[in-house]
Amino acid sequence: MPVMEGKCCLFKEFRGTSTRFPICLDTTDPDEIVRTVQLIAPAFGGINLEDISAPRCFEIEDRLKEGARHPRVSTTTSTARPSFVMAALLNAVKLDGQADRGPQTC
Repeated sequence: MPVMEGKCCLFKEFRGTSTRFPICLDTTDPDEIVRTVQLIAPAFGGINLEDISAPRCFEIEDRLKEGARHPRVSTTTSTARPSFVMAALLNAVKLDGQADRGPQTC
């Protein structure tokens, strides 16, 4: 849960969403997850799907996004991890003193 609390801060800062609390579901069935999220979605400005293995996470995300009534839906696999990797790379470039000229690739 501490990791989710940290992500809540990141979502508030970079997405502009005020994250209140994680909701844990005791199921791995995509149909149950989709239905549960559909039922609770109106109360939230965004839904982050966490710790769902690929490819199920992509299937669930796609199914939830199809029904346009939902708030922002994302998975850690498709959005958060790449964002964190990019932030780490940009920070490494800054710490290495290359921020003014940009990173070089070989």
